[in-house]
Amino acid sequence: MEKRSHSEKLKYDFNTAYSTEVESNGVFYRTTCNEFRSWGGNRRILNVKDKINPTYEEYFGPIYYFGSNKIVPQDQMADQINYLPNYIRPERKKR
Repeated sequence: MEKRSHSEKLKYDFNTAYSTEVESNGVFYRTTCNEFRSWGGNRRILNVKDKINPTYEEYFGPIYYFGSNKIVPQDQMADQINYLPNYIRPERKKR
């Protein structure tokens, strides 16, 4: 049987234990680390190094295509989750 899941380990250039959030329509929403690293809009991380006064820090790291370690070129970046060309999203697969 052919393996259909991800075969490479995804790179995370941030602490995955922290809360990751993305901005959509002017509101920040908590998201998974995989979605966070693929988001083309504003991103922030809740920094809890100081447990008494946690602060949000804007995140300006690389933006990867969803589920891969390929960086999205600036001219192809969308203000949403960036998918590889011809990527079939799970909710659109025929059953």
